[in-house]
Amino acid sequence: MKKVSLVLVCAFAMVFAVSCAKKATPELCAQACAKKVELAPKPVVENPVDKVAAAFKAEEDALAAEEGNAMAEIQAACDTAAANLTKEEEKAAAVAKCDADKAAKATELAPRKEELAAKKAAAMDAAVKAKAEADKKAAEQLEADKTACAEECVNGRFTEVKVNCQIAATTVEEFDACK
Repeated sequence: MKKVSLVLVCAFAMVFAVSCAKKATPELCAQACAKKVELAPKPVVENPVDKVAAAFKAEEDALAAEEGNAMAEIQAACDTAAANLTKEEEKAAAVAKCDADKAAKATELAPRKEELAAKKAAAMDAAVKAKAEADKKAAEQLEADKTACAEECVNGRFTEVKVNCQIAATTVEEFDACK
Protein backbone atom coordinates (compact mmCIF):
# COMPACT_ATOMS: atom_id res chain seq x y z
CA MET A 1 0.00 0.00 0.00
CA LYS A 2 2.87 2.32 0.77
CA LYS A 3 4.29 1.84 -2.72
CA VAL A 4 1.00 2.66 -4.38
CA SER A 5 0.57 5.82 -2.34
CA LEU A 6 4.18 6.82 -3.03
CA VAL A 7 3.62 6.37 -6.77
CA LEU A 8 0.41 8.42 -6.61
CA VAL A 9 2.11 11.20 -4.66
CA CYS A 10 4.99 11.28 -7.21
CA ALA A 11 2.56 11.35 -10.12
CA PHE A 12 0.61 14.24 -8.59
CA ALA A 13 3.88 16.06 -7.88
CA MET A 14 4.98 15.69 -11.51
CA VAL A 15 1.60 16.87 -12.85
CA PHE A 16 1.73 19.82 -10.45
CA ALA A 17 5.31 20.68 -11.49
CA VAL A 18 4.45 20.53 -15.18
CA SER A 19 1.28 22.58 -14.82
CA CYS A 20 3.08 25.20 -12.74
CA ALA A 21 6.04 25.53 -15.10
CA LYS A 22 6.53 29.08 -16.26
CA LYS A 23 4.63 29.72 -19.48
CA ALA A 24 6.08 31.62 -22.41
CA THR A 25 5.10 35.24 -22.88
CA PRO A 26 3.52 36.40 -26.15
CA GLU A 27 6.78 38.24 -26.92
CA LEU A 28 8.84 35.06 -26.53
CA CYS A 29 6.30 33.19 -28.64
CA ALA A 30 6.64 35.83 -31.35
CA GLN A 31 10.44 35.48 -31.26
CA ALA A 32 10.18 31.70 -31.54
CA CYS A 33 7.79 31.99 -34.48
CA ALA A 34 10.12 34.45 -36.21
CA LYS A 35 12.93 31.93 -35.70
CA LYS A 36 10.73 29.16 -37.15
CA VAL A 37 10.08 31.26 -40.27
CA GLU A 38 13.78 32.10 -40.54
CA LEU A 39 14.77 28.43 -40.36
CA ALA A 40 12.07 27.17 -42.74
CA PRO A 41 13.26 26.48 -46.28
CA LYS A 42 12.28 29.26 -48.65
CA PRO A 43 10.27 28.20 -51.70
CA VAL A 44 12.01 28.81 -55.01
CA VAL A 45 9.96 31.34 -56.92
CA GLU A 46 10.78 32.14 -60.51
CA ASN A 47 11.10 35.86 -61.12
CA PRO A 48 8.66 36.86 -63.90
CA VAL A 49 10.89 39.81 -64.88
CA ASP A 50 13.77 37.43 -65.58
CA LYS A 51 11.44 35.16 -67.58
CA VAL A 52 10.31 38.06 -69.77
CA ALA A 53 13.88 39.26 -70.29
CA ALA A 54 14.96 35.76 -71.32
CA ALA A 55 11.98 35.36 -73.65
CA PHE A 56 12.72 38.60 -75.49
CA LYS A 57 16.49 38.05 -75.54
CA ALA A 58 16.20 35.44 -78.28
CA GLU A 59 14.05 37.73 -80.45
CA GLU A 60 16.37 40.67 -79.89
CA ASP A 61 19.40 38.55 -80.72
CA ALA A 62 17.75 37.24 -83.89
CA LEU A 63 16.86 40.75 -85.04
CA ALA A 64 20.37 42.02 -84.25
CA ALA A 65 21.89 39.07 -86.15
CA GLU A 66 19.62 39.75 -89.12
CA GLU A 67 20.66 43.40 -89.13
CA GLY A 68 24.33 42.48 -88.76
CA ASN A 69 24.16 40.01 -91.63
CA ALA A 70 22.35 42.49 -93.88
CA MET A 71 24.90 45.21 -93.12
CA ALA A 72 27.77 42.76 -93.72
CA GLU A 73 26.27 41.77 -97.10
CA ILE A 74 25.90 45.42 -98.10
CA GLN A 75 29.45 46.17 -96.99
CA ALA A 76 30.82 43.14 -98.86
CA ALA A 77 29.03 44.24 -102.05
CA CYS A 78 30.36 47.78 -101.58
CA ASP A 79 33.90 46.54 -101.00
CA THR A 80 33.74 44.41 -104.15
CA ALA A 81 32.38 47.29 -106.20
CA ALA A 82 34.95 49.74 -104.80
CA ALA A 83 37.83 47.36 -105.50
CA ASN A 84 37.10 47.47 -109.23
CA LEU A 85 36.94 51.27 -109.33
CA THR A 86 40.04 53.34 -109.92
CA LYS A 87 38.88 56.95 -109.91
CA GLU A 88 38.39 58.71 -106.61
CA GLU A 89 35.08 60.20 -107.72
CA GLU A 90 33.72 56.74 -108.55
CA LYS A 91 34.95 55.39 -105.19
CA ALA A 92 33.33 58.30 -103.35
CA ALA A 93 30.07 57.69 -105.22
CA ALA A 94 30.25 53.97 -104.37
CA VAL A 95 30.83 54.76 -100.68
CA ALA A 96 27.89 57.19 -100.71
CA LYS A 97 25.68 54.53 -102.35
CA CYS A 98 26.87 52.00 -99.79
CA ASP A 99 26.03 54.36 -96.91
CA ALA A 100 22.61 55.04 -98.46
CA ASP A 101 21.95 51.28 -98.77
CA LYS A 102 22.90 50.77 -95.10
CA ALA A 103 20.67 53.64 -94.02
CA ALA A 104 17.80 52.21 -96.07
CA LYS A 105 18.23 48.78 -94.46
CA ALA A 106 18.36 50.36 -90.98
CA THR A 107 15.17 52.29 -91.79
CA GLU A 108 13.55 49.09 -93.02
CA LEU A 109 14.36 47.28 -89.76
CA ALA A 110 13.50 50.20 -87.44
CA PRO A 111 9.75 49.48 -87.17
CA ARG A 112 10.41 45.87 -86.20
CA LYS A 113 12.88 47.03 -83.54
CA GLU A 114 10.41 49.57 -82.19
CA GLU A 115 7.59 47.01 -82.14
CA LEU A 116 9.79 44.50 -80.31
CA ALA A 117 10.88 47.16 -77.80
CA ALA A 118 7.25 48.17 -77.18
CA LYS A 119 6.18 44.53 -76.67
CA LYS A 120 9.08 43.97 -74.31
CA ALA A 121 8.28 47.13 -72.32
CA ALA A 122 4.63 46.11 -71.95
CA ALA A 123 5.58 42.59 -70.90
CA MET A 124 8.15 43.94 -68.43
CA ASP A 125 5.56 46.27 -66.88
CA ALA A 126 3.15 43.36 -66.47
CA ALA A 127 5.91 41.19 -65.01
CA VAL A 128 6.94 43.88 -62.53
CA LYS A 129 3.32 44.25 -61.41
CA ALA A 130 2.96 40.47 -61.09
CA LYS A 131 6.16 40.25 -59.06
CA ALA A 132 5.04 43.07 -56.76
CA GLU A 133 1.69 41.36 -56.24
CA ALA A 134 3.35 38.01 -55.54
CA ASP A 135 5.78 39.64 -53.09
CA LYS A 136 2.87 41.38 -51.34
CA LYS A 137 0.91 38.12 -51.04
CA ALA A 138 4.00 36.30 -49.75
CA ALA A 139 4.57 38.99 -47.11
CA GLU A 140 0.92 38.84 -46.04
CA GLN A 141 1.08 35.05 -45.83
CA LEU A 142 4.29 35.25 -43.79
CA GLU A 143 2.66 37.64 -41.31
CA ALA A 144 -0.42 35.41 -41.10
CA ASP A 145 1.78 32.37 -40.45
CA LYS A 146 3.71 34.21 -37.72
CA THR A 147 0.48 35.35 -36.07
CA ALA A 148 -1.04 31.86 -36.19
CA CYS A 149 2.16 30.38 -34.78
CA ALA A 150 2.26 32.91 -31.93
CA GLU A 151 -1.40 32.28 -31.10
CA GLU A 152 -0.78 28.52 -31.08
CA CYS A 153 2.18 29.04 -28.76
CA VAL A 154 0.24 31.21 -26.31
CA ASN A 155 -2.99 29.18 -26.45
CA GLY A 156 -1.07 25.92 -26.27
CA ARG A 157 0.55 27.19 -23.08
CA PHE A 158 4.07 26.38 -24.28
CA THR A 159 6.63 26.52 -21.53
CA GLU A 160 9.32 29.15 -21.44
CA VAL A 161 11.95 26.39 -21.59
CA LYS A 162 10.51 25.05 -24.86
CA VAL A 163 10.26 28.50 -26.42
CA ASN A 164 13.81 29.44 -25.37
CA CYS A 165 15.01 26.16 -26.89
CA GLN A 166 13.19 27.04 -30.13
CA ILE A 167 14.72 30.51 -30.20
CA ALA A 168 18.21 29.03 -29.74
CA ALA A 169 17.71 26.40 -32.48
CA THR A 170 19.93 26.63 -35.57
CA THR A 171 18.12 24.09 -37.75
CA VAL A 172 14.50 23.09 -38.36
CA GLU A 173 15.22 19.69 -36.80
CA GLU A 174 16.51 21.31 -33.60
CA PHE A 175 13.47 23.61 -33.54
CA ASP A 176 11.05 20.69 -33.89
CA ALA A 177 12.91 18.61 -31.26
CA CYS A 178 12.34 21.19 -28.51
CA LYS A 179 10.03 20.00 -25.70
